[in-house]
Amino acid sequence: MTEIPKLTLGTAQLGPAYGIANREGHLDDTAADALLMAGWNSGMRWFDTARAYGDSEARIGAWCRAHGHRPTIVTKIAAVEPVADEIDRSAAALGHDPAYVLAHRSSDLEDTAFHDGLRRAVDDGRIRAFGASVYTPEEAFGVIGIEGVSILQLPFNILDRRMVDSGLLAEASKRNVMVLARSIYLQGVLLMPLDALPDHLGRLRGPLTVLRALGADMRALALATALSEPGIASCVIGVETPAQIAQHAAPAPIDPAMIAAAIEIGRGQPEELIDPSRWPRAR
Repeated sequence: MTEIPKLTLGTAQLGPAYGIANREGHLDDTAADALLMAGWNSGMRWFDTARAYGDSEARIGAWCRAHGHRPTIVTKIAAVEPVADEIDRSAAALGHDPAYVLAHRSSDLEDTAFHDGLRRAVDDGRIRAFGASVYTPEEAFGVIGIEGVSILQLPFNILDRRMVDSGLLAEASKRNVMVLARSIYLQGVLLMPLDALPDHLGRLRGPLTVLRALGADMRALALATALSEPGIASCVIGVETPAQIAQHAAPAPIDPAMIAAAIEIGRGQPEELIDPSRWPRAR
């Protein structure tokens, strides 16, 4: 039985600058190496990446070769080439096969050749499992009904509880589908100074003010809230600096009553505020 870590290191930041709250911009090679080493030294053994994340896979591979480490890789691919070829490309960049492969667009799993290629990769022992990265409960419900799918990556945070309220997490658990939660800080919005929120997210100042009035460290509260959900196996943590990784390695303890209060505060937020795919594109 594969041990699933509570924290998975997200590596989108190793490609282009990512996230509305990003302050570091595109990381250079030295900063990328330091970030990966800090994650490894803090105990993170699963790294999340994607073929579409620019240099991310190659930088992980360079780090693995330089330091002799072999993290468990979750990567995402698209149905642009045969699955075996896409896995070959990821393996060449990483220096070893990924363990888990997700369809970056869940609709690609409707492509028979793509789906069959992923199933064959599992049957041949090339990868452990396949699934998809999803954005909405409706999309997730469609994916977990597809034969062979056993892993999902989905958005979840204090303000975005759609996957719980819809029953998706409960259904995934019944089907033994592993769930990785991403965007637990809503691309950093939960941690931003309130006066730095962009205009289109101005209506979040109210609930964020109430959340902060609880008196907990927001990073620790967001992480504890996500990990309190029994249907979530691991949280994908997107960070920009080793210091941020250190904060995850030893988060402040959060009282269960405070988690319950945070959940109530976060309920019922409009989807246009909590779904980054609906936010205006940066110009």
